[in-house]
Amino acid sequence: NARASPEEPVLITRLPGEKTRLIANRKRHVFTVVEDSVGVVFRSLELDGNAHNDHWTVLKRDWWRVNDEVQGGWNGFSLQGKHITVEACIIHHFNSKGVEISTGRYVTVRYNLIYNIGLTSLSGGGGIHRKWAVNFPDNDDPGKFRWDIYGNAIWEVEQRIYSYVPSKSWCYLGIDEGKPISADSTKDKDMKARIAHNLVLFGGVDHIRLMVNPNLQVYNNAVMAEANRSEPSPDGITAKGSAGNPSGGCSTQACVYGG
Repeated sequence: NARASPEEPVLITRLPGEKTRLIANRKRHVFTVVEDSVGVVFRSLELDGNAHNDHWTVLKRDWWRVNDEVQGGWNGFSLQGKHITVEACIIHHFNSKGVEISTGRYVTVRYNLIYNIGLTSLSGGGGIHRKWAVNFPDNDDPGKFRWDIYGNAIWEVEQRIYSYVPSKSWCYLGIDEGKPISADSTKDKDMKARIAHNLVLFGGVDHIRLMVNPNLQVYNNAVMAEANRSEPSPDGITAKGSAGNPSGGCSTQACVYGG
């Protein structure tokens, strides 16, 4: 067992001069960092979700789940620990998400290439997703971001098939998943987070989707949609707040939109 700390994390990387490509098993994550983990850095790895599916074949054979033959891994990273960094990785062709942060704290995702995520998913997906309304019983370290999404290039992340989850017994006939960057809400007040210097291209709905996160800094992101795209027509950066906090508790500065 490796012992690690925030100051001396475990490093998972390739050997010098070599290329490492990790191919996901079907419906599995490549890396899961469990909640009790502290101090892990993933660097310079390629994660291939292997979700190479034909759109029309998925609709014809798999949507009703009579057959379920959709190929590909679920997430590249599922992060639940503390002081976790994912940097300089190539993450592509996953059915659900490139990087999923649930109960992770002090998580940094930076300088990665993330593309072709969620294109044939039957339940949505996303590029980098801080998911669930996660609240902590103690205050954050004021000198650290709870999560920091910085300097990534993300493209071709979108939902193209209506979500249908049989356990919910209904289907929403609309495209509302597949966001390149998204952050669910929290009720915590003593925290800060950042989304900055990201290049986000050719999404399907909101390129960056924000909910209530106090002291969230969003700045210097370049967001560009595909020119002359038909429906659905994607948005740039959107925020959904509460009645007393309509902006979602964040500030957006010097962000560039185009298409």
